[in-house]
Amino acid sequence: MGGQTQAVDYAFINALGTISAAIGATPSITLPEEIKNGLDVVGNALQATGNGLDANISEGLDAVVAPCKASATDSSSMGP
Repeated sequence: MGGQTQAVDYAFINALGTISAAIGATPSITLPEEIKNGLDVVGNALQATGNGLDANISEGLDAVVAPCKASATDSSSMGP
């Protein structure tokens, strides 16, 4: 499976988790509390799974490395 296809699949898992958690957290929806709690837990688990899998296929740490490079450059211009 290609990286783009995996990213779409993982985003879909994350979206399902977001929807499930939102339904579980909506006070105006009349469901038994046990079901709402279950939807919330399952939704959070799906979100975590989707995010974890998406991070696993990332093509590098550009989002993390770029700010570090910028701050290193900025701190050197500050002087001793």
